[in-house]
Amino acid sequence: LEQANLDFAGHFAQAFEAAGDDVTARILRRVLVDEIAHVARGLRWFDRLRGDTDRWDAWVGSLPPALTPRRARGPDFAAGPRLRAGLDGDFVQRVRTYGASRGRPSDLHWLNQPAEAEDDARSRTWIRDLEATAILRASDDDVVLLERPPGRLWLARVAEAGFALPAVVASPPDSPLKLDGPVGALRPWAATAVAARRLAEFGELPQPAPPNKVADGERLRDLLVDLGPADRLLRPDALPLSARDRADVDAAIAAFRAAGYERIVFKRALGTSGRGQLRLFEPALLPAQQAWLDRSLASGPVRVEPWLPRRLDLSFQMEGAALRGVVRFQTDGTGRFQGAALERPTLGLSPDLARFWAGGGTQPGWLEDVGRKLAEALADEGASGIDAFVYQDGDRLRLHPFVERNPRVTFGRLALDLRRRLAPGCVGRWTILGPAEVRRSGAASLDALASALGLSLPLERSRGQLRQCALPTSDPAAAEQVLPMLLVAPSADALDQALACVGLG
Repeated sequence: LEQANLDFAGHFAQAFEAAGDDVTARILRRVLVDEIAHVARGLRWFDRLRGDTDRWDAWVGSLPPALTPRRARGPDFAAGPRLRAGLDGDFVQRVRTYGASRGRPSDLHWLNQPAEAEDDARSRTWIRDLEATAILRASDDDVVLLERPPGRLWLARVAEAGFALPAVVASPPDSPLKLDGPVGALRPWAATAVAARRLAEFGELPQPAPPNKVADGERLRDLLVDLGPADRLLRPDALPLSARDRADVDAAIAAFRAAGYERIVFKRALGTSGRGQLRLFEPALLPAQQAWLDRSLASGPVRVEPWLPRRLDLSFQMEGAALRGVVRFQTDGTGRFQGAALERPTLGLSPDLARFWAGGGTQPGWLEDVGRKLAEALADEGASGIDAFVYQDGDRLRLHPFVERNPRVTFGRLALDLRRRLAPGCVGRWTILGPAEVRRSGAASLDALASALGLSLPLERSRGQLRQCALPTSDPAAAEQVLPMLLVAPSADALDQALACVGLG
């Protein structure tokens, strides 16, 4: 069954045609016709020999261990020639979406719960809706661990967009984990105690110090002096304070309001995605707010800081002590992550933000230098991200360089990976759609909204890179609460227009 030749013949015919060699291109198209006949003949004999056994099961069961359906694919999968050879649509989709290693030990990827959310049922649903996004960071020799298997139709869309298809192992959290073949590196997004227990038989995971907002605030006080120019960084009177009892809370509120900060935010030591926060925008604490503080203080100190007028949310993405890049991201009114920009970070910024990023034209790269100094000072093992933001301070802009530390693979790191997929000059967003976007758009469901976006941004690739797409990065048919989407357009105006067409402008 010479299916891969159906892909290779068409692929090289297009390559020679693009190079101006029409003679060789015509020869290869003739070869493609011959290959279709070869596959058709092999299929007729195979169907006679397999008897009543299902075609796919009979084929896979006949292959020796080193040979898998992956070998039946070439560089550009072509469904048409396979259908003309007589293969049915379901068989073709299975070939297109089959993932398995060629023989090397497979790295294991797992988009799992961060440590601070492992006991949160709502977060578990949220992560389950996002988990298949890990496929976008894996190679075709890797394995991705999921709680539920994605549909073949969605996997085919991922492959059509140019992403590799690793092997997928679907296993509920409380089930024994079984993998075919040797395992290489363990790559859970968060190296937590739960992940260490579940993956123990395959290797040992390093256990980074858990994120702690109170400790991060205290660390910032020590780091701020050495991070960068004082006139561009967080003012010292806005540094977070730690409160261990109600007297500390009252003192912190008084200190910040004496410095001119009327709005205050309290944060528990552990919390994720903007949760575990209390905002005080009124002159005094309300009874419900006092109760929240009492409950929080009973389990440890809380962080107290001014609520600053944000202009731009950023993330410094690190690998050990090295800065990998800076990502812009979006949050809602509570600071909860909503998505990330994929293009060059300064593209599309307002003039004052662009000047600030460039150091007023006299110190370009200063902001990246802040990220490098943070990476060297914190030096987390493995991937990590530091949330930061630019805020308005009177008539000037300032950088809050260290809001919190995330010692794991973050969605900011995903954004850096996806940035490399964009064709030159294009813009992109990796965004999380939820019930609010469904209501705004008038769509019947998340799946319907994804389909509408797909009509506004039909897939278009150039030299293997994305010029345009609206790709769900998890299976929309299984979405319960949220749906992650990769949106790419040739320009910011084109992206805005596509969003406006579905009611999200």
